[in-house]
Amino acid sequence: MKVKRYVAKSMQEAMTKVKMDLGQDAVILHTRKFKKGGFWGFFSREWFEVTAANDVRTLSTNNSSPKEQPKEQHFQGISDEVILPPLEKKPQPIPEKNEKIEQLEEQIEQMRKKVELITERKHENLEKNDHEDLFLTQLQEAYYVLLSVYNELIKNEIEEVLARNMLKEVLRTLKEEELNDIDTIKEVLYSYIEEQLGKPSPIELVDGKQHIVSLIGPTGVGKTTTIAKLAASFALYKRKKVALLTADTYRIAAVEQLKKYGDILNIPVEVVFTKDDIIKAIEKHSDKDLIFMDTAGRSQKNLTQIKELSNLHDIGYSIDKYLVLSANTKYKDMLEIINRFEELNPSKVIFTKLDETNTYGSIFNIGQKTNKALSYITTGQNVPDDIEIADAVQVSQLILKES
Repeated sequence: MKVKRYVAKSMQEAMTKVKMDLGQDAVILHTRKFKKGGFWGFFSREWFEVTAANDVRTLSTNNSSPKEQPKEQHFQGISDEVILPPLEKKPQPIPEKNEKIEQLEEQIEQMRKKVELITERKHENLEKNDHEDLFLTQLQEAYYVLLSVYNELIKNEIEEVLARNMLKEVLRTLKEEELNDIDTIKEVLYSYIEEQLGKPSPIELVDGKQHIVSLIGPTGVGKTTTIAKLAASFALYKRKKVALLTADTYRIAAVEQLKKYGDILNIPVEVVFTKDDIIKAIEKHSDKDLIFMDTAGRSQKNLTQIKELSNLHDIGYSIDKYLVLSANTKYKDMLEIINRFEELNPSKVIFTKLDETNTYGSIFNIGQKTNKALSYITTGQNVPDDIEIADAVQVSQLILKES
């Protein structure tokens, strides 16, 4: 038995192919209507598929005359049911061959069911993988400029599913003839990224109420320098009373560095080792508008140290915790860091060292994958200049600069 699949633009055309290839007695095993072409369901066209086999039932009627052959079957419409031609009246079999014929028919029926099952599973897999397998092919065939934008987004380390969502927004917004205009596409993407990131969440002070900010994160992300920049900004530019605490007693250099910044900025610096030390320092500087606390860097792989850091913040005071991430960290590592530091429940994220990388997609990814607001970005070592509020417009420009 020969089983083949035929695809055509109409059911009539598909049936014609079946008859020409397998003959008038072909058995229709499965029919399907589906859409093909276009991009992500946009601008697609309708196609028809017929799975057929040569008529195996004629094996039992080889000795019948031409007049006894089944008449041509006419199939109309589209159905997902298996269509079989009506069985002709069989001549009386020779008694000694009855058992063999029954076995043969049973085998044929089992084979037919297997073919139908395989066909259905293939259809399910095609539908399941349609977005994944045909995505780039469709882009390449229809929208070259859109494909180049997609490639740049991936190159900039935008997560694949988020990059596709961006292009879907472009397809929803623009007309087909606009999809090869790079400037028009980028305008849509700028608006989309800015909308998705939302407003940044910098430090906001309330008159008459002290605010305590703690910077947490892994080693080497620049927490101490970032605290110095923030302290200088509020002390020098906003004329606020500021105090600095450092719990990073594992690194003598970190303590000395923060003390040096304190001397330059005329800001008091307290070294704390325990929760009691932190409470005493806060009470000592109750007249300050803002207290910054620097903490020791903790590896996301050391859960014991992260637990200790969490306990250090459990002092009965409301502490605004900012998770500091380096922009040059691998995106997968960022996700692990966020997951591990969830123990401390940080509500905001600061991205540092944007000057040390050429890819900025992770900033957008983190904003989309977590419920943590973007707060600040740092772009160098200069204190207090190289720090900015993480403005969505600026982030979108960084992400799309090469597109």
